[in-house]
Amino acid sequence: PPPHHSFPTRRSSDLGDRRMRTFVAIELPSALQRYIRDQQRSIQDAMGESGVKRSFRWTRVENIHLTLRFLGETSEVQSQRMEKDLADVARVWQPFCLTTGAPGCFPRFQRPTVIWLGLQGQLDMLNGMQAHIEEVAQRAGFKPDARAYSPHLTIGRVQRNAPRSEVQRAGQVLRQYIDDMDNRTGAIGEGARFQVDHFVHMRSVLQAGGPIYTRLAAFSL
Repeated sequence: PPPHHSFPTRRSSDLGDRRMRTFVAIELPSALQRYIRDQQRSIQDAMGESGVKRSFRWTRVENIHLTLRFLGETSEVQSQRMEKDLADVARVWQPFCLTTGAPGCFPRFQRPTVIWLGLQGQLDMLNGMQAHIEEVAQRAGFKPDARAYSPHLTIGRVQRNAPRSEVQRAGQVLRQYIDDMDNRTGAIGEGARFQVDHFVHMRSVLQAGGPIYTRLAAFSL
């Protein structure tokens, strides 16, 4: 395998806390963030034409990442163990390429709560690396993830107290938007291609204005 190069680590000033909320993820390049912003605006416009634009809050593109493993409450001991083992993971895997796909939603179009962009490309590499990271997380004492891994980029979430009828209508609009993609010149196009050449261990601090993310460590493939 190629030699491993770790990005400089950066820890926030208050990491004296015994526990913190963390996750492992792939950061997105700035060109991809601009592409995602365009897709958000295009979907917002479609929803605005149907009067449901305010039913969702749209994720700030600088906060969008491809989650590999949400860890949750993490002790300093677990953090150190994870970062040691994540360095070993990075030595095994080569860089690979992904492409954004069509939008979709969770849990269903009848009542969407999350809007996302799908992914295509070298998903076998992505899924293999994610499974490796899952093994590392379990060795560090984290419970197995009960849900099967489903890679996606979250671009919007339903607003609290959004009227159910509007949320249902938003799901209908989104489904129609996807059906019409081939007729929307330049709205989605062929997707945005990007190379995955590193992943990060990230801290998340929840605040009223949205989460604040701090990179704890980064690992080059």
